Amino acid sequence: MTDQRVSTLENPIPYPVRSPSGLPCTKTIHPGWTVEEGHDGGHFWVSDLLSRIFAGGHYDATAALAGLPFDGHLPEDCPGATCPHSASANQGGAR
Repeated sequence: MTDQRVSTLENPIPYPVRSPSGLPCTKTIHPGWTVEEGHDGGHFWVSDLLSRIFAGGHYDATAALAGLPFDGHLPEDCPGATCPHSASANQGGAR
């Protein structure tokens, strides 16, 4: 039996298939599409922690966009004035 649930704006369905290494795809099923139809484009496989960091943490966005290794952390784990990714350290630069 196939999954015929339909994604909506109010209740987007997460993509249910994980990468070979077990990471979830952060894309959701498009509104009006069924789970079986999936989503368009490629997958965006990231850990739950990295997804949360992208959504509001501190990280080197320039390195991330360039596909280079980067570090980051959640705001609640921020070391404060020594944070290389905070706005005060960057004077409004990278998050």
